[in-house]
Amino acid sequence: MTRCMWVLDRTAEGLPFTMACKIVEVSCRAFNDWRRKRAGGPTDAELEEAVLVVEMREIHVESDATYGQRR
Repeated sequence: MTRCMWVLDRTAEGLPFTMACKIVEVSCRAFNDWRRKRAGGPTDAELEEAVLVVEMREIHVESDATYGQRR
């Protein structure tokens, strides 16, 4: 979990925003920048990584869950 995600979770629980930022040593401005970026949706790199994860899981299932496991 990232520090910004922690701040988001704690503020949803009722912890004051500035206090949550102070606890994890994140500036309020950095948090707000992160939140705006997050609202824009996933980046191309994040989408490509998601595709790779799906492919790896399919390969694992097709190998009867043995590929990628210690023997």
